[in-house]
Amino acid sequence: MKPFFIAGTLLFCGCGMAQQVAPSCKTSPNVVGACFTVDGRLFVVEGRPRIRIQFDGDWMLGVYDRQFRPDSDDVVPKSVDMLLSRDPRSTAVDGAYVVCPFEKDASGLIRMVCIESADHLVAHRQGENITRPSP
Repeated sequence: MKPFFIAGTLLFCGCGMAQQVAPSCKTSPNVVGACFTVDGRLFVVEGRPRIRIQFDGDWMLGVYDRQFRPDSDDVVPKSVDMLLSRDPRSTAVDGAYVVCPFEKDASGLIRMVCIESADHLVAHRQGENITRPSP
């Protein structure tokens, strides 16, 4: 009887110790440095992370949600998601992205970040430009 009581107690206590979700990207406990702004092009790829931002030529950021998950519904802000929703594989979204780093900068590697905000968004689809203001 005691083993079942101990196992039940551990299971019950473990549920109460779940990691708390940060209210925003910049308040995430996973962030390792100051947030910064990049003017870049956000796009979707087949690999991981599937959302990336290219800026300043060949520099690349890999985008995760504030809990450092690559495939959640909160990886990009709603304003970006609206522009990607029709056809994510053939749409890129240019804009000013405030991002917060999950790791220190390592030259030549994709740096993992989350997006705090996005402004001045322009979607590109097969040569067509669509401008929508951020909400």
